[in-house]
Amino acid sequence: MPRRGRRGPAEACTLPGVPWLIACAAILFVAATILAITTLRRTPKSDPWRWRVLLYPQVTLILFILALAYDGRFSRGPVTDLLAHGGDKLGHLILFGMLALATHYATRGRAMRLGPVRLPLAIVLPLTFATVEEALQALSPHRTADPVDLLCDVIGMVLFWRLGVRLTRRSSGPTPAAPTPESPHARA
Repeated sequence: MPRRGRRGPAEACTLPGVPWLIACAAILFVAATILAITTLRRTPKSDPWRWRVLLYPQVTLILFILALAYDGRFSRGPVTDLLAHGGDKLGHLILFGMLALATHYATRGRAMRLGPVRLPLAIVLPLTFATVEEALQALSPHRTADPVDLLCDVIGMVLFWRLGVRLTRRSSGPTPAAPTPESPHARA
């Protein structure tokens, strides 16, 4: 007998024919995109880091795609054909590359030191997420863990991070020359 009465929180977010997680992820993506656009409009164009707000929609887009993938939406239908012909690898490269670009702007190009090596946060943070997500795929009946996917993620991250570095250097203009200290011999 069907249950009647109040709906639970998961059912309250459900659209007809769409599981609640996918519906919530789609709504979150739309809200994040609106937030990013309104924030971007208010940020001065002279700010080289103004694109940092792209992190909000990029993260929610990845969460939306993950919700679809873990629900099995990519294991059937026309999307399966696209994924079979390299679309999956290209998707990894672009999605995680854009995440690295947005993270570069959001962290303002910061890096962490690991001994003598300086690691950009725009690579470290998305790579950590991609590695955990790729490992979790082994637990899903609709997903398969693939080291080539992780390699495509890394290639995309490095390419888009380098693009971000070049764009922020170009938009910030040349750095002013440091004042030279006066020589004690120059004074008379």
